[in-house]
Amino acid sequence: MLSLLSVSSAQEVASTPGTSLDTKAKDDEFKLEQFVVTGRAGIDDRPKVQTSYSISTESAEQIRMRSPMGIPEALKSIPGFWVEASGGEASANIRARGIPTEGYSTINLLEDGLPIQHDPGLDTLNADQAFRLDETIRTMEGRARGPSSIFTSNAPGGAANFITRKGDGGVAEEF
Repeated sequence: MLSLLSVSSAQEVASTPGTSLDTKAKDDEFKLEQFVVTGRAGIDDRPKVQTSYSISTESAEQIRMRSPMGIPEALKSIPGFWVEASGGEASANIRARGIPTEGYSTINLLEDGLPIQHDPGLDTLNADQAFRLDETIRTMEGRARGPSSIFTSNAPGGAANFITRKGDGGVAEEF
C-alpha cells in the first residue's frame, strides 16, 4: 500500500529540476491498490463510549419528568443548542453554538432517523410545527455540531432524533 507521504515525496522528486523518473516506474508508483475507508461496518447499536462525538440522550421518563411544553423545550437539554421558546409550543428561536442563524435552518429534527421536514429552514413552516412530543416517543438523542451533517442533510448545526416505541406482536409497551 502506498502512503500519502510517499506520493507527495515522489511528486516533489519528480518536480525537482534536474531529476528524471522513468515514466513506467512513475505510473506504477501512483497506482493505489488499496485505500482506507473511514467508517464503521455493521448496523448494530454502537455504545456511546465508542463514538468520537457527543451524543445527548433522554429516555421517555426523563422527558416526562422535565415536562417540556414542546419540541423546543425538549431541545434545551442538548448542550450546544440555544433555545428561546417564549412563543409557545412551536416556532421557537433556536441556534447551534457558533452558527449565527435562527430557526431550524441548520438543525434537523428526525423521527427514527428520518427527517421530519427535509428542508428545515422553510420560512412558512418550522419542523417543530409538524411534530409533537407524545407517549410514542421512547428516546430523544441529540448532537450539536460535530458530524451531524454526515448523518442527515441540512444539519450543520446539529440534529435531534426522536426514537419511537416499537410494538411487540400486538402487545403494547408499558408507559
